[in-house]
Amino acid sequence: MDYPSQIADLVKKATEYDDFNAQRELGLMYDFGNGIVQKDYKEAFYWYRKGAMSDPECSWRLAYFYHHGQGTEQDEQSALYWYRYSLDHYRKISKEAEDYVRYAVAELENKLNEKYNQLSVKAQAGDARSQYLLAMMYVRHVIVPLDFSKIRYWMTKAADGGDMYAQNWLAEAYGLNMYGFERADDKRFHYARCAALQGHTEGAYQLALCYQNGVGVGENDGEAFRWMKIAADKGYEMAMSSVGQYFKDGKGTATNYDSAVRYLKLYCQRDKVYPHGYEHYLIGYCYYYGGYGLKKDAVEALKWLTLAATPGKTDGIEEAVALLGDAYLTGTGVAKNTAKAVEYLEKAAKGFFGSCFAAYKMAYLHFKGLYVEKNYAEASKYIRLADKLYKNNNPELRSQIDLLKKQLSKKGY
Repeated sequence: MDYPSQIADLVKKATEYDDFNAQRELGLMYDFGNGIVQKDYKEAFYWYRKGAMSDPECSWRLAYFYHHGQGTEQDEQSALYWYRYSLDHYRKISKEAEDYVRYAVAELENKLNEKYNQLSVKAQAGDARSQYLLAMMYVRHVIVPLDFSKIRYWMTKAADGGDMYAQNWLAEAYGLNMYGFERADDKRFHYARCAALQGHTEGAYQLALCYQNGVGVGENDGEAFRWMKIAADKGYEMAMSSVGQYFKDGKGTATNYDSAVRYLKLYCQRDKVYPHGYEHYLIGYCYYYGGYGLKKDAVEALKWLTLAATPGKTDGIEEAVALLGDAYLTGTGVAKNTAKAVEYLEKAAKGFFGSCFAAYKMAYLHFKGLYVEKNYAEASKYIRLADKLYKNNNPELRSQIDLLKKQLSKKGY
């Protein structure tokens, strides 16, 4: 979301420094509107959730939003959890707020206990949806204690009875060793497939991952792409990113940079939880090289690559910095600046994740004596680094690395 310039400092504190005072203030601004921003419950919910662990007022207001389905889907169990959480810090909220929270806790406890009793009766009678919801009450342990044996019993009954939500939950549980479930690839694939075939969005994503990684089934890029796209087209954010990467790399489908950019931009617009440094880099990459259905656009490329290289992003930084270095080296979209190019390429090659492309470029520059001192030893060091960083996703780069290795070998390096 684009925020008004008047609150830029507040947003910076709330995001970069995780300042709960700023998070609370932003939540209140969007909750009630204050002239600078319009009332926006979804945005208020976002900031209350960010600050809920550290700030009692954020926690009880978050509970209120869950309780009344304000800015999010109604979730009474989450509401009860956060109301209780805020009471653990009740001295830091007003007496009026404390009275309201205690009333809400009593009301929700009565309501959820009644719901538990009703679900128990229906679950015993064989209703699959009730079995799933009952299992989830044990998972969330707001009303009843956490009980792995009851979770396993009711969740399996629900899944085998045809409930797609239980099937999806079990697929994840068997994949991640959750709640006492030991990893079982065959069961993960089975339940993911059952959920996906019934139209469960996350189930489609999980099934795609199974085909992508050969979990419980042979690797199959075509099936992985098909199910990933189904999940993406239904709005699943992580699938949007993966589909964009599939289109970029021509994996499981024909290479199409235009489609890649469309799905990657959708992900960047939709997801507010995960950093998208890598997705920004991929968009910049597509614009930088162009083709495959997308017009080359150096200005757009540099915009996205600069975003990807911004401190705080966790993935793709080095690759983005490497392309920025190449842009300065060739004068693509910016004035040619060889000193800056070498600085960027060296930084990208030696970064935490490391850029194979940047390492190769530095090796080549040292080998040729272009903009740096000709130095075969340095060239050899960088080409070995490039070899180590190569990830089998760019045959052209692979051949360039191999050629330079042969040339260095002839020089005795």
